[in-house]
Amino acid sequence: RTGARTTRCEARRAGGRRGKPPSGTRPRAMSGRGAVINWGRIVQKRAKKGLFAGKTTHFGNRVSEDGGNKSRRTWKPNAHRKRLYSETLDEMIPLNVTTNALRWIDKAGGLDNYVLNTPPQKLLSTSGMALRERILAAKNAGRTVDVLRFDASAKSESESESESR
Repeated sequence: RTGARTTRCEARRAGGRRGKPPSGTRPRAMSGRGAVINWGRIVQKRAKKGLFAGKTTHFGNRVSEDGGNKSRRTWKPNAHRKRLYSETLDEMIPLNVTTNALRWIDKAGGLDNYVLNTPPQKLLSTSGMALRERILAAKNAGRTVDVLRFDASAKSESESESESR
């Protein structure tokens, strides 16, 4: 049956689970908002929406003092909602940022330098990549204006030199 949902019996005869694509077919790209980015490793959903500098949730045991009984616990990244200034865009940008990412931003010399100089494999953030594209677009737009200004100033200097001779 083409186009219809498979039943359990049909799926069992085909050698797979319900909804599983037949063998030999390639997986389709997920449709929806934005392109699917392969980060190369598992990244938390909330880390993709901010600058976490590679920090993820860690897991371990809580050990009681008396009996040494162990129970599972987690350590979450120290993330805060901050507004960081972008020199290129000349605006405050609200981001979820870990304290470790704030240290890296300071070491890089500002938000723009951190976002532009950190490779995507280490940035691991869709919001960071979107911010990088905005900054690059603003820088490219500024370069064309600077070049035009430079050409105009160079012409005026050459004209003034020719008049003085």
